[in-house]
Amino acid sequence: MDNLFERTRLVTESSQLFDSDYIRPKELYLAINKRIPSIYVVNRLQIDKAIQKFKKIYDHDIQYSFNYHSDLHHQGKFSLEYAGFWLKNGCLIYFEYNYCTILFDDEMVTGEYLQMITAALKTCKEKIKSKKSAINILTISNGKYQFTELEITKTNLSIQLYYEDEFVAVDKTIIQRLNRQNDKGIVLLHGLPGTGKTTYLRHLVARLKKRVIYLSSNFAHALTDPEFAKLLIHYPNSVLVIEDAENLLVDRKLNPNSPISDLLNLSDGILADCLRTQIVCTFNTDLCNIDPAVLREGRLIAQYYFGPLPESKAQQLLNHLEKTTIASGPMTLAEIFNNEPATKKHVQRKVGFQLPYIN
Repeated sequence: MDNLFERTRLVTESSQLFDSDYIRPKELYLAINKRIPSIYVVNRLQIDKAIQKFKKIYDHDIQYSFNYHSDLHHQGKFSLEYAGFWLKNGCLIYFEYNYCTILFDDEMVTGEYLQMITAALKTCKEKIKSKKSAINILTISNGKYQFTELEITKTNLSIQLYYEDEFVAVDKTIIQRLNRQNDKGIVLLHGLPGTGKTTYLRHLVARLKKRVIYLSSNFAHALTDPEFAKLLIHYPNSVLVIEDAENLLVDRKLNPNSPISDLLNLSDGILADCLRTQIVCTFNTDLCNIDPAVLREGRLIAQYYFGPLPESKAQQLLNHLEKTTIASGPMTLAEIFNNEPATKKHVQRKVGFQLPYIN
């Protein structure tokens, strides 16, 4: 073991082994072995389960191990950020987030040995419930960002019946773009409370073939956190849904501290080129309060305003639902479904082409 540390000192600058508090596994391997490693990567692991299984099976092969725990959000709870295991045959096994990197020398390690390791790790894969409609909620566990999957109740929703006729084409555009691989861009869905934005979101999630990540307004600060970006690296081609995103989208002239630049970078910047993350934002504020950069051509996939249904459309839905209420004016979906009387006065929509809204 002393010899191991002695060889490590041969690296020109010890700082080359670290990226802030994180060890660079490739640089560590090169510093010790003086050889460029071959690399296997096993993705989408239940990382805690994978580490425990690896230690149980290969405990006799482990020459040295290291790990890093941190109180990431200063809550007094330390959680594992990464762990590494140096094996007697020169392999470096490095676990971080939801993946494992295996660095090795082809002349020292047999293919059969590698297959045994990867086969053991693959039994710890994340369970993907492809047939279920699910959304991944950003949460914090032991001071560490993670995604918690929750099943969404599927809806038998008729876009033609529940929304205005013009939304049919917009919905088609949204579905086509959000299901396109290696795409980017942002969808803005805004309007009055109770007009069906959340109902549409539930319907949208059920029709997407990508992983959907939900970010509540309480976690808006995560967009500026490098740890959140590190987490997203392992979930490319995802759709990020942000509800009540007024504070994120507000014009920088109105709020100089707005994190809008981080959102723009994620939707159409350098980070977007790497992650291919698409974003869906819902909000209730007036569109004039939104930063103009969000509406830039090429960045915006669709923008739609959800308002009350016109009287004739509202009555059509009431008849379909076999309700006795008579529409005497425009009605929101909340008014229709909750048997509330039609609102006598609604603010009329401004004339002009818009892409609708959701709540």
